[in-house]
Amino acid sequence: LKTDEDFLGVNLKGVGEDYDLSFIQSYIVDGELPQFSDTVSGNNIVLSTSQAKKLGLKVGDKIFTYFITISIFITMSYLGSKTSHRSFTHSILGLIIYSTILSYSFNNKIVTIYFISHLSHIILDLFNMKGIELFSPFKYRFSLKLCESNGTINKILFILFSILIIIVLIILSTKYN
Repeated sequence: LKTDEDFLGVNLKGVGEDYDLSFIQSYIVDGELPQFSDTVSGNNIVLSTSQAKKLGLKVGDKIFTYFITISIFITMSYLGSKTSHRSFTHSILGLIIYSTILSYSFNNKIVTIYFISHLSHIILDLFNMKGIELFSPFKYRFSLKLCESNGTINKILFILFSILIIIVLIILSTKYN
């Protein structure tokens, strides 16, 4: 759950139409229990007093929900574990697939930040002597052969790209707010 000022991870509980809501109803302090239906969708939720206080929410306030399913992380982890380093996960195809997978659970701002971070990692690894499989599944490795993984040039590039990414993210945050 996300407000303009804060973010809180929660577990959601779904209930069937035959679920006895009297227990939940007995603890309602403010507002009312939403009318749930399996044929009509709604945008009301029930929060505990503790969760509402942590987020500074009152009845009727708007919040954003991000549904992060375990399947996203399982899929991404599985794809990454089945390839060698600097191969599929460092390819244009991998970048597109991972960003698309994330777009099903996150808003455009989060996906854009992920996309830029992932792309910057790919670009940085292009400078490495080992190269990357930019067009995986084709096995040819591209490299600008400018630095070693732990060399001085690599560290300088890391700092420069980190500064660049921070600037881009600041610009994006003003665009999306």
